[in-house]
Amino acid sequence: MGGPQFDRNFGGYRVFCGDLGSRTNKFELEREFDTFGPLVDCWVARNPPGFAFIVYKHADDAERAVEELDGRTICGRRVRVEHARPTGGKKGGSFGRGYLRQRSPGYR
Repeated sequence: MGGPQFDRNFGGYRVFCGDLGSRTNKFELEREFDTFGPLVDCWVARNPPGFAFIVYKHADDAERAVEELDGRTICGRRVRVEHARPTGGKKGGSFGRGYLRQRSPGYR
């Protein structure tokens, strides 16, 4: 997937963490990932659960986290850690998937 790329929408270098358990929380992930350097943000998906994005202030910290944590056990699960693609959209929208989240038509 390539090396770390600065994502100006998030103000840092985003790392994707997949295959997480549904009970993994932000504080557990921050504890695991902040050992590599200062974090700008940490977002954990809830619906659907199982993945998160961690944003590092520095590229070399993101690179070390990917190299050392990919395939390791975090919160009881073997996880996949890789560099996230830049979003190209506004913060909180696409998370690198190329579309914006929308609520279902019946949502109030």
